Amino acid sequence: MSETTDIVQVDFPPLPEVFMDEPTTPAIKRMEAEARALQTAYNMAKSLSKTSMVPLHFQQTHIPKGQREPLGDRAAQDLAAAIMYGAELGMSAMQAAQNVFTVHGSPGVYSKTMVAQVRRWIDNNGTGGPDGDGVWEVAASPERVVWAGRRDGKPASSEWTIERAKTAGFTSNEKYQKQPTEMLRAKAQAEVCRILFQDVLLGMSHSVEELQLSETVSVQRVTRPPAQQKGLAGLQAAIEERRQAVETTEQGPEPTQPDTNVEPVPAPEPEQTPAATEAQEAPAPDGGDNTPPPGSGKADRAAIQNVRDLLTAEKYQLRTKQGMKEALEFLSQCVSQEVTDIDSLSDDQAAEVIAVLTNTEKEK
Repeated sequence: MSETTDIVQVDFPPLPEVFMDEPTTPAIKRMEAEARALQTAYNMAKSLSKTSMVPLHFQQTHIPKGQREPLGDRAAQDLAAAIMYGAELGMSAMQAAQNVFTVHGSPGVYSKTMVAQVRRWIDNNGTGGPDGDGVWEVAASPERVVWAGRRDGKPASSEWTIERAKTAGFTSNEKYQKQPTEMLRAKAQAEVCRILFQDVLLGMSHSVEELQLSETVSVQRVTRPPAQQKGLAGLQAAIEERRQAVETTEQGPEPTQPDTNVEPVPAPEPEQTPAATEAQEAPAPDGGDNTPPPGSGKADRAAIQNVRDLLTAEKYQLRTKQGMKEALEFLSQCVSQEVTDIDSLSDDQAAEVIAVLTNTEKEK
């Protein structure tokens, strides 16, 4: 016995058409507005980054240390992002260029800019006055800085001392040795502003000074190419190895490095190299593994010319002021001491530079 089923066709109402070119939510509208603002900021940044009225890191012609090519359009893109970030804080394009910085990938402003931002907000809202909102300095010295503030009748204060900074590990930064009051003030300013006016600062978590404190004294490279590589990659690898060796020797007190091949005596002996044993004229103090003997003779003209030729081959423009500056910085890294003139290189220094530039290890 079989059953039959009648199929009934049901007509559904047509689905509404959705036009994707029209914003459907406030979020999309906001993103479209931000995209237009970013394009406007980029157009401004392209013009500003071609001038000297913005910091070096926002100038298209700037060549960062350790690089061979100028920043170009990347500077304009970074400046556009800074302008956008500054606009959120109420800054003009020029104000953002001078006050917004990126440290470790995080944008920030100087603590004094935080204070200015808070005070402008107070003025615009008319909530200042003797008993109104505000932030101010209570005390300042190289050992202790105190800042205080008030909002809606609620007070807050921040005290930073050298002891507190030392406990936090900040005093290893050389800025605390040279400008202790300014660094303590920056910490106190940023802290009291964040406590009372976090919404005004749009949740800005750190000032530029605080972000810079997280940097180590010696900047470490992220990657290091193998030492056997040739060309510029091998050159950078050799410099990196030499720099790390210098940092290791400089960490403790002035070391007298043990050498199994040299019998210890009261006065340091000259560094011995196989190539120089026949040309020894007078003993010189041992400069260590990375510092050539300061008393070694001046390099001859052929060695100096060899150094110049190798530097030119590595794209150093010795005829320009900027190119010569970069070349001297490179030479200083090679010999682990400041070099102010290529022609002043000693014989051992020139040999060491040539060894690095030709990517060979110098015999010790």
